[in-house]
Amino acid sequence: MSIRRITIAMAIALFCLLAGALQISGQSKKDLAGIQGLLSDRSGAVITGAIVTAVSTRSGLSWSTITDQNGHFSLIDLPAGTFQVDIQQDGFAEQLVSVTTSPGVTSDLPLVLSIAAVVQQINVTASPANDGLDAGQVRESSARDLGEVTQDIVGVQKTRQAGIASDIAIRGLYHDNLATTFDGARLYGACTGQMDPAAFHVDLSEVSHVDVVKGPFDITTQGALGGYVKVVTKTPDAQGVNLSSNVSVGSYGYYNPSQTVQLGSSSIHFLGGYSFRTSEMYRDGNGTMVSQIANYRNNSQYLQAFRVQSGWTKLALEPSPNQRAEIGYSRQQGDIVLYPNKMMDGVFDYVDRFNARYDWLKPHGVMSAAHAVAYADKVNHLMDNRLRSSSGTFPVSMSAQVVSFADGIRLDFDMVHGVTAGYESYRRYWNSNGSMTMLMMGMPMTTYSSTLPGVTEIVNGGFVAYRKALGQGFLLTTGGRYDYSHSNAPKSPTALYLAYHGTSKTAADDSGLSGNVKVSWQSRSWASLFAGIGSNIRFPDPEERFFISDSAISTGWVGNPLLTHPGNTEYDFGLTAKKGRYTLSPLVFFSNLNNYITLYAANRMQAVQGVTSMRAQSYANVQAHQWGGELAGSAPLPGGLQLYGSLAYARGTKVPQPGNNIESSNLFQVPPLKSMLNLRYEHRYFSSELSGVVTGRQDHIDTDENELRTAGYSVFNFKTGYHMRQINLEAGLNNVLSRQYSEFLSYARNPYTNGIRLPEPGRNFFVSLSYSFARGAR
Repeated sequence: MSIRRITIAMAIALFCLLAGALQISGQSKKDLAGIQGLLSDRSGAVITGAIVTAVSTRSGLSWSTITDQNGHFSLIDLPAGTFQVDIQQDGFAEQLVSVTTSPGVTSDLPLVLSIAAVVQQINVTASPANDGLDAGQVRESSARDLGEVTQDIVGVQKTRQAGIASDIAIRGLYHDNLATTFDGARLYGACTGQMDPAAFHVDLSEVSHVDVVKGPFDITTQGALGGYVKVVTKTPDAQGVNLSSNVSVGSYGYYNPSQTVQLGSSSIHFLGGYSFRTSEMYRDGNGTMVSQIANYRNNSQYLQAFRVQSGWTKLALEPSPNQRAEIGYSRQQGDIVLYPNKMMDGVFDYVDRFNARYDWLKPHGVMSAAHAVAYADKVNHLMDNRLRSSSGTFPVSMSAQVVSFADGIRLDFDMVHGVTAGYESYRRYWNSNGSMTMLMMGMPMTTYSSTLPGVTEIVNGGFVAYRKALGQGFLLTTGGRYDYSHSNAPKSPTALYLAYHGTSKTAADDSGLSGNVKVSWQSRSWASLFAGIGSNIRFPDPEERFFISDSAISTGWVGNPLLTHPGNTEYDFGLTAKKGRYTLSPLVFFSNLNNYITLYAANRMQAVQGVTSMRAQSYANVQAHQWGGELAGSAPLPGGLQLYGSLAYARGTKVPQPGNNIESSNLFQVPPLKSMLNLRYEHRYFSSELSGVVTGRQDHIDTDENELRTAGYSVFNFKTGYHMRQINLEAGLNNVLSRQYSEFLSYARNPYTNGIRLPEPGRNFFVSLSYSFARGAR
């Protein structure tokens, strides 16, 4: 069957599913249930404007509401059954409560929130523009890194790097266009070729949940131009002893054991964990080992594709009911990672993360809570071509060692009447040194270069956000932010800047405003609406401004010190409709990308001694636009089955600049249409799911960057699980038909490309077994 027919069939199935969502459910009022309650803190004060979400453990469907000015909430017209009720409010620890409802009965659920144990930074309401994953969804996945697991979120894609280290993209915007934090701390990859994205530097066993904001709607964190990925790791909260062990195995020799332990009392809590991940290189749908399509030396392609160890620990103290202090340290040690579509492989990648946090609830007067975070992290990355035939007769002919530091602080203050204010300051340092060895007149000659010679960036910014429940289900959220940045590369040679951009600048200052206005409405039963206007900026990355290399294979590669910071003004509208167990969630968006940064071939502007190339890869500001939509829905089927489906589409264009060799009107790295359809069955401890993924052909390519057209594809996956209180068993088969295909984002563009497009794995299996033990109160 052709891709087109499969796509049409899935679209028809999704249309029928969504059409069903608009029909009257067969359930009568007497079969429905409800949950209501009062939300307060430990002092007895009511909490207003909190988001309360009930998720059915059987179907996965969710219902949301907001506590009113008296702290009350009510969810009605729920199907009878068991729900996980999630409560979120700034300054308080997120709480999960299990509730079982009965037909015709509204269950009373009084709730008390404790002081925050993890960073709570996103001042947004539940809407189709915000999504995420919890630890349970991560556990059910066969993913090996954060990039793989988040691609199941509608509108989120991965950019495959190798067997591991996938990056995250939101509607085609990724890397520098997204903000990513870990427990409120910033961390940046070191490799200038983007081998080690920030998402690579956390182990999935360490993760509690991941929140994703699509679009420029977060103002609490600088740089969320296209979205915000907020990773929250597990926090110590046990009273007694908790142990959690997991082992995962899979095709291609994949092996991943992990262990987490918690110890605690009423005032002190400890958490520690360890994980080890390793695998051979995977095989594509034709059975070819992916490393065989690259230029590896004989037998080198049979080496391990990656070998990564991670360890983490946290200590929390609660000297009083309204105070909590926490410190944490983690280390990830990657000893080898093969990157077939790059010119070099990772020899080692060592990451150290330190984080400290202090929370004080209700300190005095108009301030209801204060939060302080301090962090520091370091990434040390070495890559070379010792395993490649390109090294010739030399053990190594090309290498680069890159070090990245980041440290910073942030202060957040929750005020009365729904006001939140905060200040953020961080510093980033980046240094890259490389070498290249060649034969000159029969003798080896080694040259050394510094592509990012000690670049420093310092950013300071502050925000004010306001959230108010307006009554009758309406919630207003608005706020503004101001940021200032100074970047400096004092040791950078200026010859290339002068040759291609007519400047000798080695420093730059930027500043700008961000803000948004969002209005949501939640009915008491069947629908919620969301509309928002958001505007956000990011500062040019040090690589985009100050990178220097005149030894690339074809032309030089140079940053542009004259870049202006890009901005994104986006308009979103979405709704969620529910009727019984039917749901429908459409969303549309339009973005005006002002001064968007794109790659281009810069002409040499003037003759400079030692600069011979007439063109060099560089960066330029362009005007661009992006628009699209997302659609998700679910419907019950006979026999206890539940059907889920989604569609996501984005289209990006830019204004050509023929004088700058920018000829294409298509925006760089925008994924094609993608649809997913999942059929799930759950009965007590058992679950099974069959899923299909279909994408369209991508012909809207940026020819300026030698993007390649990508054929559409369809793949089918199956997984099953057995879940008890202490034991969870997951098993599955991915790409059941062993399709040969590549995703549009699965190859490196200029200037990193070596011409290889990475295929996705062929048929592969996974098995994951976890066991948990708890003794003592929680």
